[in-house]
Amino acid sequence: MSRHSKNNTASSVFTHAERERLKYGTQKQRLGKESLRDFDACYLCLSKARTPLSCSKGHISCKECIYENMYAQKQEIQRKQNLVVSQATRLEAEEFERMEKEREKKIKDFEKTQLYGGILEKDVVEKKSELPSFWVPSLTPDAKPTVLELPKNEIVCTASEPYHASGLKKLTPIIFTESKGSTPQKVLYECPACMKSLSNNLKLQFSKKCGHVVCGECMSKFVYKSQECFVCSKTCKEKDIVTLYSEHRDVKKKEAEKFTVAFQ
Repeated sequence: MSRHSKNNTASSVFTHAERERLKYGTQKQRLGKESLRDFDACYLCLSKARTPLSCSKGHISCKECIYENMYAQKQEIQRKQNLVVSQATRLEAEEFERMEKEREKKIKDFEKTQLYGGILEKDVVEKKSELPSFWVPSLTPDAKPTVLELPKNEIVCTASEPYHASGLKKLTPIIFTESKGSTPQKVLYECPACMKSLSNNLKLQFSKKCGHVVCGECMSKFVYKSQECFVCSKTCKEKDIVTLYSEHRDVKKKEAEKFTVAFQ
C-alpha cells in the first residue's frame, strides 16, 4: 500500500505543491503591458496626459498634476524650514537658560563662601553619592535632540531616481500629431514626418524650442541635419533635443526576480 502524498517526506526533491507553498528557489514574474505606463501617460496620475508637459529628462505629466506637485513640494520645503527655525530658537533658549542657572549657582556658591569665612556650609565638600540604580531620574542619560538640516530650496522631478532639478521654466509643452484613424474614444498619434503610428517601443524625441514630437529615425534624418523642426521650421540645435521617457523601452529587465531562502 502506497504512502499518502501528504505523509511522503522521504523524497529527495520537492514536489510542485511543496515548491509553490515554500516559494522554493528563484521566483520570476514577467511584467506585462498593464504593469508599464504608456508613452503619453502622466507619471503622477498614470492616465493619459492632459495638456502634457515634459521636464528636461523627457518625463511627461499633466499640467494640472505637475503644478499641484510643485506646489506641494514648496509647501513641504516651507514646513521643514519652519521646523528648522523653531528648533534653532528653542535650542538657543535652552542654552541661555542653562547658562543662567550656572551663573546663579556660581553666585550662590560665592555668597556661601563669603558668609562662612571662605568655606562652604560643610567643612568637607562631599561628593554626590553615586547611586547604582540606573532607573533613578537623576541618573538617566540625556537624549540629545536631532538637529534638523535646512532643506534645499529646489523643486525636483520624482519620475525616476535619482531625482533631478525641475521647475516651471524647465517644463516644455508637448505637441503630439493626431493620426487620421483616431476616434474620440481612443486618440492615436503619429509621426508628422513618416506618418508612422507612435507606440511604446518607438524612440520618440522633441525639441525644447517648439515641443513637436517626432520619431527618432526622422529626427536623425531631418532635424539633426537641417537644425530646424520638421513641423514648424523653428531653429533647434542638438542640445535642445530631448528623448521622451518610456518604461516599455527604457526598462531593460522585464522580469522581477525574487530570491527566497530555501529549506536545506
